[in-house]
Amino acid sequence: MTLRRHHNFQSHRKLTGKRTGSILLIVTGTLICLFMFAIGYARYLSQQSAMADRLNRRQKLGRMAEAVATLAAHKLQFSSQLQTSPALKAIFDYLAQPLSKFSQSREFELPLVEDATAHFSLLVEGLWQSAGFGDELQETITVVIARDDFSPSGPARDAYPLEKTGHIGLKINLKLVNADKIVSSADFTYSCPVRVTTVHAPVLSKFNLYIENAAVSGKEKEHAWNQVGVDQFGNFAETRSSASPLVLNNDDNQNLPVRSEFRSFVEAPRGLVYLGGSSRLFLNLARSDVMAPNADSGEGFQFFRNRGFDGFYPVAAASSPEAGRLLISFMDQGVSDDPDNRNTSFYNRILSGHFGRQQIEEGRMNLASIFRLFGTQGKPSPTLVLGHVYSAFLTIARLTGESGRKVNPPILDNLSYAPPMQPAPYYLSLIDEPEYADLKAAFNLDGSPASYLKYLTSYASRIRHRPYNQGLAFLLNQENPDAPLLFPTADPLSGFIRSSDHAGAHLIPAPFSTVFPGVADLSSLTKLLMPAVGQTRFSYSFQNNEGQSPLGLLAGQNLVSRGRLAQHGWVKFSHGIKIDRPLEYLSNAGIVVEKGDLIINAPVRPVPGREQSLLYLVTLDGNIIFDNSPEDTLQVACIAHSDDPNRGRIIFRRPPAAIRGAMAMKKLVRNVPEAAEFKGTRLTYFAPLAARPAGDTESSGDTELLSFSFSPFPQELR
Repeated sequence: MTLRRHHNFQSHRKLTGKRTGSILLIVTGTLICLFMFAIGYARYLSQQSAMADRLNRRQKLGRMAEAVATLAAHKLQFSSQLQTSPALKAIFDYLAQPLSKFSQSREFELPLVEDATAHFSLLVEGLWQSAGFGDELQETITVVIARDDFSPSGPARDAYPLEKTGHIGLKINLKLVNADKIVSSADFTYSCPVRVTTVHAPVLSKFNLYIENAAVSGKEKEHAWNQVGVDQFGNFAETRSSASPLVLNNDDNQNLPVRSEFRSFVEAPRGLVYLGGSSRLFLNLARSDVMAPNADSGEGFQFFRNRGFDGFYPVAAASSPEAGRLLISFMDQGVSDDPDNRNTSFYNRILSGHFGRQQIEEGRMNLASIFRLFGTQGKPSPTLVLGHVYSAFLTIARLTGESGRKVNPPILDNLSYAPPMQPAPYYLSLIDEPEYADLKAAFNLDGSPASYLKYLTSYASRIRHRPYNQGLAFLLNQENPDAPLLFPTADPLSGFIRSSDHAGAHLIPAPFSTVFPGVADLSSLTKLLMPAVGQTRFSYSFQNNEGQSPLGLLAGQNLVSRGRLAQHGWVKFSHGIKIDRPLEYLSNAGIVVEKGDLIINAPVRPVPGREQSLLYLVTLDGNIIFDNSPEDTLQVACIAHSDDPNRGRIIFRRPPAAIRGAMAMKKLVRNVPEAAEFKGTRLTYFAPLAARPAGDTESSGDTELLSFSFSPFPQELR
């Protein structure tokens, strides 16, 4: 037993040792496997962590890229055409070209921070810090402009080919740099819609003043515009007149000279005038003493004056057996209601006959016209006036003998033909008096009605009229009584100077006649306006209620910044609006009201430094109403349209001191009482509106009127 147990014991020990070695081997192998797994898992976790870190960093950089793209769009939008920024200037100069000038693709670097836009450095610094980055994050922005990403737009694409819609690309590269070593780099691409428009209405913009139908009384001969009192020196007589004049400056104070060619008026940066309708308009020229060069209302520059300030010019010469050589001369003068003897002496000679009295009464010849279409004595501003428009004035006739010999009567009155016309004397009996013997013999006059008519229309003091544009002749050379002859008969301008009834009186002048091939004349505001307010021009449209603040709605779309209008391009309101607080605008812009009135009772101007920007105001079915303080000045171009006869007017409820821009409307006043109460202002033409249509080189002159509207939220392209 003992041996057996011992044997048995011996055998157990041997068995146990073998098992222990196997377990150690297994444990060791397991540990090795676990170690290897741990290393692999650690490596996996590290890789996963690194990948997650990279993904997190990419996502973080993606959010940063989105912010950078938004900042780039805002820089383009609100710093547009900033001439002190070389980067921006290059981009906007390129976008301002016709599409035919675009390359297939063009890239421009756009630094956020530069001297011209240093304020962006604060934005970028704050953005970096809020995201946990410092100077180690660097951005590069590239603007990509591809021709195929744009299409032409605008109301007259052949004439004004600069307008276009499309999108630009924004390539954003963000780098993380540590000790000048790039730790990470990521690229992102965004698309930013852009609309390039102009703020002008082709053809209409060429006119400083356009009135589709300027008739007031509806008569064939229209005298109702003559409502304004002036004194003998040519100053507005406020105490004697309920109406005040609308004074035009047609060349933006450039003092453009008068030339004798048609093209010098329609191709120069000068606004034209159109007073339309079938009536013939007679506008009384305002008196202005020749010694009062600063008169604020007079128009003496439209008459002949020689160096000695003698306004008489010869019209007829003949010889009398007794008196010898005789000369009849005329002196022309504007009208005035001044009771001063120097003024009334002109009227006395004309009022001496029935025909003269009738002319004075029917032509309202004591009062001057509401319009100063060529400016005033102190600031003449010649232009071309289209329509059936005449100027009316007083004429005194003088009879003189050879070598200054005195003859009688020295002044030829306007005389009546026969009783009961009052007062005496009468032509029938007077022509046989000794005082008229020399006149009768020299000019073959007798007591017949035919002789009376000859005397009245050819020799007597009377009211006369002429084509309004004939005043251009005396603006060209006031010391030449035959100044109209200085205009070449072959030039179209000659026709306007010699007649107001010729074929071109209502036609769109070349080269503007090519803008809308289907519209030949100026008689329809609708045909000229509607192409300019097409939907392709609007960046925003608002469905507003009457009385709702337009600036509040604009601010909701980030189009108002610090109280300033930061709108670029055109917007439309469905109903009438009121601008009732001072408004400054940052760039060219247009506001269109679909139905209702647009009321302005505050100054509206561009911000300082952007004086060549313009705000266009248009009503499609309403009036534009100025209700301003008398010291307000505005820089706006206005178009009032409507098919309703009570709308489509520009109304000066309380006129501002001055407007720089242009005005077009259906009517200015509806009736004679409104004309009698009309309150005018000073209207200076905004010269860039005279942009000529493109020629063979596709070069149009509307670059200054361009507006660039960028979407504030670029979209990433994945």
